[in-house]
Amino acid sequence: MTTGHHRLIVGFDGSSASAAAVRWAAAEADIRGVALRVLTCSAVPVEVDFYGFGATSRAALEQLLSAARAKYPGVELAAVATYLDPRDVLIDEAASADLLVVGESGARMARGWLCGSVVQQAVRKSPCPVVIARAVPKARTGRIVAGIDSSAAGDGVVDWATDEADRRDAELVIVHAWQYPDVATDLESARARDLTRVDGRCALDRAVERSRARGRGPVRGELVEGTATDALVDASRDADIVAVGSRGRGGFRSFVSGSVAISLAEHALCPVAVVHPIRECLDVGPNSSGG
Repeated sequence: MTTGHHRLIVGFDGSSASAAAVRWAAAEADIRGVALRVLTCSAVPVEVDFYGFGATSRAALEQLLSAARAKYPGVELAAVATYLDPRDVLIDEAASADLLVVGESGARMARGWLCGSVVQQAVRKSPCPVVIARAVPKARTGRIVAGIDSSAAGDGVVDWATDEADRRDAELVIVHAWQYPDVATDLESARARDLTRVDGRCALDRAVERSRARGRGPVRGELVEGTATDALVDASRDADIVAVGSRGRGGFRSFVSGSVAISLAEHALCPVAVVHPIRECLDVGPNSSGG
């Protein structure tokens, strides 16, 4: 397990969703033994006022911080206000963080909010993993889920999820979803489906082996026929976190563009983590482009 910058960043805009994100981030900071920095925005034009603050929001934040300090006395907590666009500030702050946490409210606004939501900006540009927290309370299950595709770009997801599972003494479940469209003859389609399934099984076995070599906890793989979104939403029902990559091929190729990312952020029943691929995997092979 590697060490990082020893702090988490979370955005707060006064909404219940961002309050849930702060509470989740405080618990995560306690698990990791790192500091937590809460970013707010004090004064920006109305048309970009996603983190706009008033007296009520400030009071709510003070209550959140007070409760977090009482519950997690070992966590160093700080709130920082900015006058700049929160999307840019969050990315700048993430450069010196282990994790960037945002609330699900940003994901729900993604289809129409200016040049893209806070969530989309974070997923595209954050130099560290991003967690989209959920406002729905949920007891811990002791299970981490990692969604992979058939490319080596998923190594970063497997490594991150393995470390998270070890940190929490949790089980890691690695999920690979595969599909083959029935566009050829029956014979050709059957053979192609078999090959697609075998390709998926090989990718899954490779990921499980990688995780077992890195971590110390229980790991198992699940090969699911269907869409990546459906498989991961279903897996989120009994998971503490679902982790996916920000690019790749197959079911996760369009993650950054929004389809899988927004669906997971809206429908997953646990926080969703987005992990960038390991640098050496970014430009390998003709199928490595994406996002």
